[in-house]
Amino acid sequence: MEAPRPRLDGADAALLQRFSDALWMEQGLRNNTLGAYRSDLAGLAVWLRARGADLLSAQRGDLLAYLGQRVHEGARARTTARLLSSMRRLYQYLCREGRRGAD
Repeated sequence: MEAPRPRLDGADAALLQRFSDALWMEQGLRNNTLGAYRSDLAGLAVWLRARGADLLSAQRGDLLAYLGQRVHEGARARTTARLLSSMRRLYQYLCREGRRGAD
């Protein structure tokens, strides 16, 4: 059985929608891949929100802490690699769009 998807709304939800649209238009990723990326990043956004941050304000240490927690919880290597890829793509996109100074 699949884990429930994190509930996300507001600015992070809008940001992830624009990011997904950009990935689809620029790289033609399949819906399953886009859905997996959105789910990974929504989980990150919910985790950040519980710590008083959001996707735009997250720092390197926040991202590493989240990855570490996921690994500690038993995330598979393939899942962790996809999470890292989705985070990398998101922050490259945000830099390219001028929303962040560093990825």
